Amino acid sequence: MTLTKRELVMRISEETGLIQSQVFEVVQKILNQITESLAKGDKVELRNFGVFDVKIRKAKVGRNPKKPENEVPIPARAMVKFKAGNPPYLGSQALSGTYGHAFLSWVKCAFAPTGSVDLVTYFFRRIFDLIIKGGFQALISTNTIAQGSAREAGLDIILQREGVINFAFRSMKWPGRAAVEVALIAIHKGAWSKPFVLENREVSNITAYLDDSESLGIPHKLTANEGKSFQGSIVLGTGFIIETAEAENLFKHNPKNRDVIIPYLNGDDLNSRAEQLPSRWVINFRPSRFIVDRDQAFHRRTECACGSF
Repeated sequence: MTLTKRELVMRISEETGLIQSQVFEVVQKILNQITESLAKGDKVELRNFGVFDVKIRKAKVGRNPKKPENEVPIPARAMVKFKAGNPPYLGSQALSGTYGHAFLSWVKCAFAPTGSVDLVTYFFRRIFDLIIKGGFQALISTNTIAQGSAREAGLDIILQREGVINFAFRSMKWPGRAAVEVALIAIHKGAWSKPFVLENREVSNITAYLDDSESLGIPHKLTANEGKSFQGSIVLGTGFIIETAEAENLFKHNPKNRDVIIPYLNGDDLNSRAEQLPSRWVINFRPSRFIVDRDQAFHRRTECACGSF
């Protein structure tokens, strides 16, 4: 079955209660924005769905199959490529938005002392609870399973409960179309006396970090460094991120917008800009004293966004 634009509009209309003409207008505007961005050579990334990118196919010389002696020049041309996203491996920030706050509260309670971590971490924990002693689990995961809070809430706890990682690939590009790096992990429940295989080589052991170094336990926080470094702000929605030109327009419209629109410096700026200055701005609704101004900024931002279609 082929899902057409008309059928897509009808389904969304039924689910949301909006009339079809309204849904059609929004869907068409989204498609127009994607088309216009690609026409300019820009990449279009839709998180948990996929990435549209423009690739240039080089000019080449072909041959007429009926007359092989005749060369046919084939000019260079732009082509749109699409890489599917990877919805099953939802990040921790997307769990409540996708499945609701009740689900997030339940998994945090059921797998305590786990906080909000990537969905795949809960799969590792649940499967390990289900298998019998002497049993195996073998999973393909995002490579974040061996990093940070996902490792602490997943593999660290599994190893503390008599789990043994006996096979692993720390990180490898997924062979399919999804743009994701994956880890391959096999875990045995109970003691293991046979070889350990890490990235196709035999080792003496495999840690929760998916390496064969000596395990020194869970790292402790250095309280002396408190306040010196932090993760930074998590922007829950790219609609809050704006370009410099749009920020300047909002400042001209109302100078008070500077209270809620601030420079946005991220890792890409630090690594790719010699001056290490922010290339974009972010709308940051801070404490309640900005309530009136933030509403004005939000409505003005909405007007600008709608007017840009």
